Amino acid sequence: MGIMTDNVIEVLEKAYAYGVAELQEGHNWIQLPDGLHIEVIGGKSDVIQQAISLKPWIECDK
Repeated sequence: MGIMTDNVIEVLEKAYAYGVAELQEGHNWIQLPDGLHIEVIGGKSDVIQQAISLKPWIECDK
């Protein structure tokens, strides 16, 4: 799973404070205690807003 944010450093600091594990792919790849792997990706605010406006999750329900 990927999470896009305009502040990767802050997100990773908070995640690592909860004890997630770093994956071999790099510091921005983390593993949650339940085993879920997440990539934290940097993006500019306008790009993030454009992605949200597309509402890709709606297409998944069909």
